Amino acid sequence: MGRTPDLRDRHVIVTGGSSGIGLALVRRVAALGARVSVIALDDADMARLREAPPAGAHPLHLAPADVADRGQVRAAIASCRERHGPTDVLVTCAGVVHPGYFDELPDAVFERDMAIDYFGTLWCIRAALPDMLERGRGTIVCISSFAGLVGVFGMGAYCPPKYAVRGLCETLRVELKPRGIHVACVFPTDVDTPGLAAEIPQHPPEQDAMQGKIRPMSPEVVVDAILDGIARRRTRIYPGRWTWLLAPRERRPLGRGPHRRPRRRRGRPPHRSDRAPLRGRRTDRGRHRGPAAPGRCARRPGGTTVPSRGCRSALGPVGDGATVAAEGSTGGREGWPQRDPRGSRPAPRSGLAAWAPSASS
Repeated sequence: MGRTPDLRDRHVIVTGGSSGIGLALVRRVAALGARVSVIALDDADMARLREAPPAGAHPLHLAPADVADRGQVRAAIASCRERHGPTDVLVTCAGVVHPGYFDELPDAVFERDMAIDYFGTLWCIRAALPDMLERGRGTIVCISSFAGLVGVFGMGAYCPPKYAVRGLCETLRVELKPRGIHVACVFPTDVDTPGLAAEIPQHPPEQDAMQGKIRPMSPEVVVDAILDGIARRRTRIYPGRWTWLLAPRERRPLGRGPHRRPRRRRGRPPHRSDRAPLRGRRTDRGRHRGPAAPGRCARRPGGTTVPSRGCRSALGPVGDGATVAAEGSTGGREGWPQRDPRGSRPAPRSGLAAWAPSASS
C-alpha cells in the first residue's frame, strides 16, 4: 500500500487541474488539508470546478491561464502565491495529444504539442522555482508518459515533447537535489480520462492493434502513485503494472545490473587494471587468471615457480632439492607469514636455508 505525504497547510499548485489526472489530484490533496491552486484553461471544465469545488480545509484558488503562454503563466503563479503563499509542491498535468501518421499531421500540431506539453511544463517550473530555492525545499512533479520511454506508433507529435519533459526532469533532479528540491517524473500508460476518449477515434489502425490489449488505468491509480512518490521522494514514478514491466531499462536503479562494478575485496585493489603490473600465472589449460597476489609466487605448469613482485621466498623449481633466491627480490609485505611450497606449515622467518632439504632426505 502506498504512502501518503503530509500536505496539511502546504501550497500545492496543479496545472491542468480541471479534468483528468489533475482533477483527481486536486480532490485528493484538498482532502489532505493542502492549500490548492489550479491553473487551467478557462473553459467548461473550469466552470464546473468553480461551481462545485472539492471539500477541503482551505478554499480552492482558480487561476485561468494557457500554460503555453509564458506571460499568462507568470501572472497565474503570482496570483497563486498572493492567495496561498509560496509554492511547496508543483504538479504539471496540463497536456494535449494529437495522434496520426507522421507525414499527414500538419506543422501546427507539432508546434502546439511542444508548446503545451514541454514549454507549458518549463514555464511553470521557472515561475514557481524561486519560492523553493529561497526556502531550500519543495517538490516538482512532471507528468510525462509511457510515450516518453519508448517510441509509439502514431505518436510522432506526442512522443518528442514527453521525451523532452523526461530529460528536463533528469537535469533538474541532478541540479536541484543538493539544494533541497525533489524532482520526480511520472510515466503512466493510457489513463481513462476525457482526453483519451477524444483521442481514440483519431488512432491509426496500427496503433489500435498495438495498444488495444492495454487496459486504461483510472486517474486515482496515477494519483496514488504520485502521492506515494512524493512521500518516498522517488525520482521516477511508474503507476500501475504495465509501465513497470514494459520499461525494464528505465526502472533499473543506477549501480545495478551487469554494468555494476565488482565489490572491493579486503586487502586487494578493486580492479585488475588498478593492480601493479605483476607477472601473471596460467593454468594447465592456458587460461589467464590474472596477476599473482603480492607476497606470493605464481606456479607454472611443470612444477616451476615464478617469483612475483614482493615475494620473499622467490623459490626456483619445486622439488628439485635446490632453493634459489631471485635477483632483485624486494621482500614481502610486513606481517605476512610465508608458506612452505612443499606443505602448509609456515616457513621460518630466519631465512631460506631452513627450507632447503637435508642430504639424508
